[in-house]
Amino acid sequence: MAAFLKIVSSAYLVLVWLSFFIGLQAPLSRELQIPVGGATILLFLIAVLLSIPGVALFAFGQLVGDVRAIRNSCRQPQQ
Repeated sequence: MAAFLKIVSSAYLVLVWLSFFIGLQAPLSRELQIPVGGATILLFLIAVLLSIPGVALFAFGQLVGDVRAIRNSCRQPQQ
């Protein structure tokens, strides 16, 4: 389950940031009628906000994997 969560969240993060870099190529400042640097900042903030669920999911996957490793190490008999 931990690997699945990490793969899904990584794919989501790649999709979000790939969309951000593709969005940088479009002339958004003319379409949105905002200053030249404002469109880039707006795209960056949108990408950061959309990345938060992916990062949280990745961290949860890491936590699940760590808990499983701790549980498995505690079940082994001490020598």
